[in-house]
Amino acid sequence: MTSRRTVLKTALGGAALALLPTPAAAQGSKLPAIVADHLRRLADAGAPGAVIGAIGRGGQHIAGIGSLGPQDKRTPDARTVFQIGSVTKTFTALLLARAVQGGRVALDAPLQRYLPPDLVLPRADITVEQAATHSSGLPALPPNLATAPGFDPANPYAHYTRQDLAAGLPATVPVSEPGTSYLYSNLAMGLLGQALSNVYRADYPTAVQRHITHPLGLRDITTTLTRDQSGRKATGHDGTGKPVPDWEIPTLAGAGALYGTAQDVLRYLRDHLDATPGSLRPALRLVQQPRFSPPEIPGLRLGLAWHLLPLPTTGNTMVWHNGETGGFRSFAGFSPSTRTAVVVLASGTGVDTDSAGSGLLDTLDRA
Repeated sequence: MTSRRTVLKTALGGAALALLPTPAAAQGSKLPAIVADHLRRLADAGAPGAVIGAIGRGGQHIAGIGSLGPQDKRTPDARTVFQIGSVTKTFTALLLARAVQGGRVALDAPLQRYLPPDLVLPRADITVEQAATHSSGLPALPPNLATAPGFDPANPYAHYTRQDLAAGLPATVPVSEPGTSYLYSNLAMGLLGQALSNVYRADYPTAVQRHITHPLGLRDITTTLTRDQSGRKATGHDGTGKPVPDWEIPTLAGAGALYGTAQDVLRYLRDHLDATPGSLRPALRLVQQPRFSPPEIPGLRLGLAWHLLPLPTTGNTMVWHNGETGGFRSFAGFSPSTRTAVVVLASGTGVDTDSAGSGLLDTLDRA
């Protein structure tokens, strides 16, 4: 579920932006042609299946390549279901923003205030904002994740219970002082999900449904698939192209448990571009506001879960997040200045959705 590799490559001008097309090609292409070009690159890179959705000056376009799986040769499309991995964190952040707007949570308050009594942090001074901006100092994973009973490396979070989390927290050693440096932490975001479940008096999936997906009309963003959604789901593949089972993430759900479709994720990104009126608009704006600038990564700023970086060609801000589970990779990003957005969902971990997504967004931003 990590995005640290992409943060470093992108911020330091490395290989994450290697798939940028030439400016001439971008200017001369229409949206379907631009999307098709990036899909061909994913196909050439060996993607078993992938879907790209884009919002540009020419409107909106979603297309796919490959197949849903070894036994299902249908081409993935706007309604194909993928695991979106750590893009889930942005939904956790929006759930937090709604709680802040409603006066239920204060960003500068200790995270411990909102956690249930059995979950005791190793430091009482870690704030809610630090957990949401990867500056809490907490390590990436709980120290007992791989030693708790039932651990399976093919499904590494499925066995991990609330009791395991409570037992592991006292042995957790912070890596840095809270608020001083960037350390991407699934543990911190999982704990934030637990805190918000406690605040909303509902489990994480129910809280997300009530306060985000139902109001925004996102029917395919879920942790539990219906029969219809299961029939539209792509099969995940590892880096060698072998089909693998989906990951289950019950206890640290706020870090990466959601499924989604390109149609719904693109609609969600459009909502962040002020297309949604009403009560969610302040929260959608709040999550994008820069709150932390890591001194060790020049140019990077953190909103609530969202990462902010300048696009290489225009210098406009790219607001983005990525995700990865055992069989899927994802990218979601948008440029508020030009009201462009991109989602890339792939059913294989051996393809670089980050380069495809950031490259396409840069293309649309300057087109």
